[in-house]
Amino acid sequence: MFFTTTRLTLRPALPEDAGMTVSFRHAPDLGDADRFDPRFPPSVVLDSSGDEIGMVLTWPEPTGGWRLEFALFESARGKGYAREMIRAWGHRFQQECPSDTLTAWVKPDDGAAESVLRFAGFELAGEGRYQLPSLAR
Repeated sequence: MFFTTTRLTLRPALPEDAGMTVSFRHAPDLGDADRFDPRFPPSVVLDSSGDEIGMVLTWPEPTGGWRLEFALFESARGKGYAREMIRAWGHRFQQECPSDTLTAWVKPDDGAAESVLRFAGFELAGEGRYQLPSLAR
């Protein structure tokens, strides 16, 4: 998936992106291509000057549903990029999978991530768990 927003470009991750210093809690390894759906490849986020500022990962869970993790480099935080990125990503997900839900887990003390998810239309679905509802509900 390759798309742009007002200030960002999201492009599929390349093999050389595997060393990016973005930490993910539970995501599959970027090299494990079989875990990712081709509609939602691991994606690198670029700002308007083309600098890498983060990543977004979405993959199908073995028990059903989809999982989302995202991260921005420290230097890109506080500029509204995460809100823009996740709102666009969620919209694209709902277009591709209108009857599915997308779930993101948030650490208890991560108010910024909770704010990003709520802004993007995710709803609290349990302690630390946010879901983007399906369009079919």
